[in-house]
Formats: sequence, structure tokens, C-alpha cells
Amino acid sequence: MDLLRAEQVEVAWIKLSRWDVFAAELAVARPLRPVLLHVLPRAGLRSLGDLPWTWEEMNAAMVACGSPHAALHLASRTADWGRPPSDAAVLERLVAGTQAFAEQLQTPLLVENVPCYAPGDSLLPPSSDPRVISAVCERTGVGLLLDLAHARIAAHNRGDDVYAYLSALPLERVREIHVCGPTLDPTGVLRDEHQEMGEEDYAVLTWTLERTHPLVVTLEYGGTGPHFNWRSDADPLERQLLHLRKICAGLN
Repeated sequence: MDLLRAEQVEVAWIKLSRWDVFAAELAVARPLRPVLLHVLPRAGLRSLGDLPWTWEEMNAAMVACGSPHAALHLASRTADWGRPPSDAAVLERLVAGTQAFAEQLQTPLLVENVPCYAPGDSLLPPSSDPRVISAVCERTGVGLLLDLAHARIAAHNRGDDVYAYLSALPLERVREIHVCGPTLDPTGVLRDEHQEMGEEDYAVLTWTLERTHPLVVTLEYGGTGPHFNWRSDADPLERQLLHLRKICAGLN
């Protein structure tokens, strides 16, 4: 907010991702810019009966924000199942969940690709399989929110080339791109920490923008609350936003 008020950076949207403080954060952000509201859960939930909001509340919130679309994480976790599911069962659950959200929301729905980590992690492997992501988009007709940090993480931890991984996704359906810097942990697993972008992150973004036509490129560096605010310094935030604007302007 300080960078915007001082006119040190320029953005078209402000992303909010915390439903617990949505009203307070919207009151600060909305007078400055339209808001991208990113609070939907995952498509693989066992039941939609315990969501923290009603559909009426969510649709009203999307209108208040001016959000052009909503995004649902295309994820299935072990907690969503009583026993280990087959890959086919995971796909069917993801399709059904995506369809259910699309039918209830009055805003166009996107699905967001998710990372994968080490074997045994709670995120089930089919969630990050490009074939599954493509099948869900094709069968439900939704667009894709392409998280490039998630794609880098999935490719690295699956042992795939990142550009081959990206090429296998339905890039023609991309409507929004998320960017940030993933980090390598001591065991060699790449993880999603919403850190500052590095050279490889910018290179992957440039490659992707040459092959897609998103409405929005969203920087996910830091955020609000204890989980994020330790990595939300103004200097790297400004540095990244200025660099991203140059990259986007150079491709228009």
C-alpha cells in the first residue's frame, strides 16, 4: 500500500488471500485497486459442507472485489480419502469438485496447478500430473491459473524438465499467472516459500508469456499475517514489481 501511495510501483490489481480478515483488508485495498480474491479451497475435498462461507457470501465478495475470475486449487490430499485412492478416482474427484464450484460461482472459475514434494507427502501425485490438469480443464471447460513456482517445484521433484512440463499443460487456457521464488531445502526438495524471484523464475516467466495470453501476472511475494509478513520487505517487492512490468511491457 505504501509503494502504491508513493507511486513507486504500478499494478492493476491487489490480491487478497485471507478470508479470516477479508473485510478489513478489502477496506484498505479496494479504494486503491480492484481486488483478486483468492480464498477458494481445493477441488479434491471430500465434502463441500464445511466451507467457511456460504455461496451467497462468496459471490457477493467477488462482486465487491471486482474480481474477473475465481481460482480453485486443483489438489487432492490424503486427508480427503479414507484409504489410498487410485489415480482414476483422484481424477474423477477433481472433475466433480471443479464442476461443483463452477456451478455455484457467478464468476468464471480457473483451476490452479499445485506442486508435488517427496513421496508420501499429503498432496497426491495425480494433482500435479499435466495429463490430469489437462483432462480436468477439458472436461469442465474451466480456464487455468498457471502458478509457475508450483510448476517449477512439480517438475523438479518429479525429475522432469520444467519446459517439457509446462508444454504438457493446456497453455491455451491460461488466464492468470502466479510468480514467486521457490527455495531448495537441505534434502534437495524444491518448496513453495513465496520468496523473491531469481533469474530462473524470470526466465521461465518470459518463456511462458511468449506462449500464453493471461489477463493478469500476479506476484506472490510475501503477504499479510505471521505466515507471510517476515518476507514482505518493501525493497524486494518494489524491485520485483518493476522488473515484472518491464517483462510484460516488452511482450506487448
